Amino acid sequence: MLLAPLSALEGCQKSEPAATAPAAPASQSATPAAAPATATAAVDPAHPETKWIGNIPYDVFYDQPLTVAADSTVIAAVSTSATPSSAAPAAAPAPMPAATPSTGGGAVDWQQLAPMAAIVDEVKQIRVRLEKNLLKVGDFNKNTAVIGQDGALLAAIGSVVAKHPGEVNWKDKANFIRDLGYQISVKAEGSGSKPFNATKTPFEDVKRLLDGESPTGTAKDDVPLAEVADRAALMAKLNAKYEAVKSNVNTAARLKEEKDKVLGDLAIMNLMMTVMADPSYDQADDPRYAGYVQTMLADQKAAIDAAGSENFDAYSAAIGKINNTCNECHMIFRTGSN
Repeated sequence: MLLAPLSALEGCQKSEPAATAPAAPASQSATPAAAPATATAAVDPAHPETKWIGNIPYDVFYDQPLTVAADSTVIAAVSTSATPSSAAPAAAPAPMPAATPSTGGGAVDWQQLAPMAAIVDEVKQIRVRLEKNLLKVGDFNKNTAVIGQDGALLAAIGSVVAKHPGEVNWKDKANFIRDLGYQISVKAEGSGSKPFNATKTPFEDVKRLLDGESPTGTAKDDVPLAEVADRAALMAKLNAKYEAVKSNVNTAARLKEEKDKVLGDLAIMNLMMTVMADPSYDQADDPRYAGYVQTMLADQKAAIDAAGSENFDAYSAAIGKINNTCNECHMIFRTGSN
């Protein structure tokens, strides 16, 4: 029998183990650091008309950042030799003027950001990993962090699929998948048979839904994403995807061989970044946070375009800019620097 989905979500989200993550504010389950004071705008001698905050041009931050985002504009290159505190970049990255990354208004072009084929493939990969890591208690004990992260990603995917224009045979069960993913993410902690069984039960229900069985109970249509998809866990998954697209492709030949996988991983990175722009997350209304989301989406789109055309030099440059954006974001939202 399938577990009924959560009708009332269980308290605060659990704390995830520390993980090095790209482009990350701290987990929403933690008390957010006080917003840094407004930094003094530096002036690039070559461009005295442009003010900067660290490595970010002041005008990249929109008055209403969650009403704009990006689709096809490729941003100018940013210097990769300077740290966020050392020097202004030689060229200002252009903001991305298209559909909002916020998932709250229903205006996201999900098919462009994360095609359904990439989502379906990712769900299959999650299922394989969870099957392996929930095979027996010993496997569970060694992999609780990864299990929880996969649960959070599954919850985010369920939320997205419910709104996605693409089709999949479990789309009408997406909200149930969301709630079961949340249960997996919060129950995967500790060790021993009790948490193992508590985590494996919702996973077995996920498998039944994916295999065509009907759910029991009801699932709400709209649940704040921050309540079901832990941001720290999503950032850890984002970091893993980034490391894969960075380390697995180090030559033009490898890019050609791995193109489909790279495109799929970057699509899921788009999904996670867009989910984390949802206004239900702490700091999502901070213009700097929104600006980094937009910049990450621009960097990831540049990588997607380069991978699609098998342009290794452009791909490497885009991957480098993703890393720079992550580091700059961490300087503000993880360390509390200005």
